[in-house]
Amino acid sequence: MHSFIAREAWPVLGVLIVSGVLGLAWENVQVLSWSALLFAVVALLARNPRCSVPSEPLGVVSPLHGRIASTGANHDPWLARPAVHVRVVMRPWNVHVLRSPIEGTVQERWLARDRRPWIRRRHAVWIRTDEGDDVVMVLDLGVMAPFVRLRPRAGERTGQGQACGYCYLAASIDLYLPGGSRVVLPAGAAVAAGADVVAQFVHKHAAAVSPD
Repeated sequence: MHSFIAREAWPVLGVLIVSGVLGLAWENVQVLSWSALLFAVVALLARNPRCSVPSEPLGVVSPLHGRIASTGANHDPWLARPAVHVRVVMRPWNVHVLRSPIEGTVQERWLARDRRPWIRRRHAVWIRTDEGDDVVMVLDLGVMAPFVRLRPRAGERTGQGQACGYCYLAASIDLYLPGGSRVVLPAGAAVAAGADVVAQFVHKHAAAVSPD
C-alpha cells in the first residue's frame, strides 16, 4: 500500500501529534500552535507522491527530486574505472524520498567521512543490474543534510524507481555509470525521483551473420 507520507517521518509526526494533544489538554495555545505548524512543515517535506516509472529497461532514473547540476565523463573513485557522471542536486523544499535509479542487486555499501566528519559524509551504494551494468549512487551530505536513511543492504534486490531511503533536508547525488552510457538530459533540467530518465545504458550486440 502506498503511503503518501514517508515512513521515516512517522515517528516525528507522532511526537508532534502527542505534543499538540497535550497543548490542547493544557489549553496552551502556544504549544498547540507550534505543534500544528511543525506538523504541517514535516508533512510537507515528507510527502511521498506516486511516481510513474518509465518502461525503459536500459534507462537510469533520477534518484532525487531536483535539478541536474552537471554531466560528463569522470573517474569513478569507488570502482576505480572510467565512468559517465551525473550529479543531481535537491533543495530543502523538494521531495525528500530517495529512489533506486535501476533495478538490480546491491553489491556493497560504503560510508566515507571528511576529516571533519560533522561537516561532510558520503553514503555510496553499488548496484549491479541483471545484465551486469554497475552503477554507484553516492549521496553527498553536508551541514544542511545531517541525516539519511538507506534501506537496501548488500545482497538485497531493489527495483527501478523503488523508494530506497529518505534524506533529511538538502543533499546531492552523484551517479557513476558504465563508460559509454548516454546522458539524455542536459545540466539544468528539472527531474522527479523515479520518473525521469537521466541516462541510458548502451549495449553493443554482435550482428548476426547469415550463412551463405
